[in-house]
Order: sequence, then structure tokens, then C-alpha cells
Amino acid sequence: MARRLRIFLCGTFTDFHSERRAILEGIASPGHRLVSMEWFGAHPDTPIEVCLAQVRECDVLIVIVGHRYGSYAPKKNRSFSELEYREGYNYGKPCLVFFLDKDALVHPDHVESSSKKKKKLKKWKKKLRARHTVACFKSVDSLVKQVKIGLQRVEEENGPCTPIGAGFRRTES
Repeated sequence: MARRLRIFLCGTFTDFHSERRAILEGIASPGHRLVSMEWFGAHPDTPIEVCLAQVRECDVLIVIVGHRYGSYAPKKNRSFSELEYREGYNYGKPCLVFFLDKDALVHPDHVESSSKKKKKLKKWKKKLRARHTVACFKSVDSLVKQVKIGLQRVEEENGPCTPIGAGFRRTES
């Protein structure tokens, strides 16, 4: 029996609420387990500590990035999403990165208004493009389809019963 992948969903919440729900429903059918901040519930540790611990325990990260940088983690100068990604990348987790297409229709509330955060978002996207083959999506359906294809590729390349990224840690610059 193939091992179920434990998948961490990394990305801003308010602008990708329906995408997150669709990914959950889309990957539940193959039997994988999605881990995401909105389902953590009450916990004695800080939200960022819980997120990073969950990232370390996952097999693969799905990173969705749009036009918002997101909320800063307390006492950090980076967003939750970027910190989650960095943790996964540093631990050698396969990262499937998806950008909202530049031509996709976007609600004005889902576009970063802070110039500081816009710069951080641009820099982070540049880093993601340099490290990964990024797929773009215009709709929820196209995102879910691409996520399923990416997860299938991760399974094929790593074997369904092989721990992915175990014991390997990068040092991010």
C-alpha cells in the first residue's frame, strides 16, 4: 500500500480561501493528508512555531503566491508564508510552487498595498523562480489540476514509500 503524503499548504489565506479549500478536496481523493495553519486549532506554542514544526514533519510543500505578501510573523521581518517556505526548503522538502497568473482577475483587496511588502514579495518571487520551476494558474480548477500533477510527479520521482527529504538540511543564504 502506498504511503500517504503529508502535504503542507503554504500561502496567504484571505486571498486564496477558495483555492485552499479546493486543494484540500482535490488531494483528499488520492488519500494524501493536507496540513495547513487554519486547521491547527488551540496550541500552547506560538503560531509560527507550530507552523514550522508542521513543515518539518511534512513530505512536500505546496506554495501558492499571488499579489499579497501576507502577515508578518511576530518578531520576524518576514511573512508566515515565506518563513514556512524557507523552513521546508532548508529541510530539503520538495516544493511545488504556483503563482497566480499576472493576467488573472484579482479583487483589489487581494493586491498588496504596502510598498515595503510589495518589495519583499517581488524579492521572494524572484528567489522562488530561481530555485523552482513555477507553474502559473488563472483559476481554482487549473490550480487543483496542476497540484495533482505535481504531487504525482513527486511520488514518481521519490517513490510512494520513501521518506522525502529525511535527514537533509540546507542552509539558506
